[in-house]
Amino acid sequence: MAAVAGDPTASKAPGRPTKIDPALACQEISGATLEVADFAVTRAFYAPIFATSGGSWDAKSKSTRFQAGTQTIEFVRRARPRSYPNAADHWSYRVRATALPPLVDQLAEQGFAPEWWHEDYPAERGLSAYLHDPTGHRVQLLPSTDGGPFLDHAALEQHDLEAAEFFYTRALGGTVTFSHGWDARDQLGLDDWMAGDDPSAPFTRRVNISYRTKRPAPMPLAHVFVTFGSTRLGLFLAPTHRQEPAPGVVRGTPRLTLRARCSASDLEAHLRIVNVSPVDLKYDGGYVQFERAGNDLFLRDPGGHFVQVTCRA
Repeated sequence: MAAVAGDPTASKAPGRPTKIDPALACQEISGATLEVADFAVTRAFYAPIFATSGGSWDAKSKSTRFQAGTQTIEFVRRARPRSYPNAADHWSYRVRATALPPLVDQLAEQGFAPEWWHEDYPAERGLSAYLHDPTGHRVQLLPSTDGGPFLDHAALEQHDLEAAEFFYTRALGGTVTFSHGWDARDQLGLDDWMAGDDPSAPFTRRVNISYRTKRPAPMPLAHVFVTFGSTRLGLFLAPTHRQEPAPGVVRGTPRLTLRARCSASDLEAHLRIVNVSPVDLKYDGGYVQFERAGNDLFLRDPGGHFVQVTCRA
């Protein structure tokens, strides 16, 4: 099925829905597909990180994957793999709390020196280790004391935060559970950050040059978290507009994967008519770009990120 942006025959129809039937909502971030240059090097890096999750590896000629419970991280080989080492994009994995300190030391000895930052999300106010894998994908290591999903959350940069929020809530059924950057209280602590006394993650803050004083002025970088079941997706406002895939391309990698407990046909019907436009709802636009392949739907979010929804009724 070719990529579409909604159903043109329905473009003038009134009352396009801006909410999703809860039965169609995605239940969980079920994994990701990431591009890498070398399978052996990649597995050597991730094996100790995933060691406490109780999962297993499955190697094939064109991909290698790790699965634990309902989540799978798949690595595909590319001659020039795409990664975003300087963006807010990152993948946050749970590691047993007692195993985390020696793991960080081991990775540092191997040349993967961590940065210790905190974010604004309530559960991430304590310091976490952030580092880059051999391809450049940013990884966050979270201490875990329970049996939650090993991929705790993902984060993606967006150039239009409102459009991204509507895409992930109205089209895919996520729930906004946290936002930062709009309240006056979000300005607190910025001077400490500027002075180097607050280790906030760099993708949560920015510095503007005042038009009047010509001096640097710190500001919070707006972001929201959208929850899918016990997992969540961070959407961070991009300070720069990065190169996107060609228009109309909806299937590619890197790719976020979500799981839904409905039929692909029912979710497809919803995606064809749901309005995700952040402007006047009478605007003839706001359609979701997607294509269907069996029980999977491949989508492109407003920031150009690839998303796959696996439907299991």
